[in-house]
Amino acid sequence: MKQHLRPIIPILLLTTAATPAPTSQPTTSPATQPITQPHERRFTSMPDILNKVPDNLRPQATYDWHKYTENKFKDWVAQQMIGMTFDEEVQFGGTSATPNPYAHPPGQEWIVPLGYYSHRFSCLGALHTWKVYLPAILTDEAGAKKWESYKPGTRLRLKGTIKSVVISPHALESKPLPQYDFAILLDNRQITPPQ
Repeated sequence: MKQHLRPIIPILLLTTAATPAPTSQPTTSPATQPITQPHERRFTSMPDILNKVPDNLRPQATYDWHKYTENKFKDWVAQQMIGMTFDEEVQFGGTSATPNPYAHPPGQEWIVPLGYYSHRFSCLGALHTWKVYLPAILTDEAGAKKWESYKPGTRLRLKGTIKSVVISPHALESKPLPQYDFAILLDNRQITPPQ
């Protein structure tokens, strides 16, 4: 009988040794832990983001940087921006409403394409551009006429969450340091026209 129990005893000892002994320290349940709000990341400006690029990823005018580091730079910038709250006043460039050929529910008979807003800025030793696409508005005839009445240069409030960032080099300008266009795409876009 002793031989039959011998192989079982080491297994029981290993199982008991692997289980931590209970402690007398107080435990906190999720209900008793303080509630912490997640830190909201807000888009403030492109220079604020680009000035935080690590030194080893900063644009350089070398073949090796373009070959080995440029995509890492683009990925780093996009990772910083995706999920940020975008809440900015942007300049409206004017529009021309067209009849909505797809659906005609009341209040959506007209499409008002708003285009995009772009801004040039200097950072990391070069000129760059960031732009954000404005939503197309579905509205009735009165709303379409109101949008068409806004003059180019009118300021609008645009809110949303940054969904993605398309980063592409400037094709038209050749300077020593790389220059980029940062195209920002938003989720949950809300636009507030002037009052």
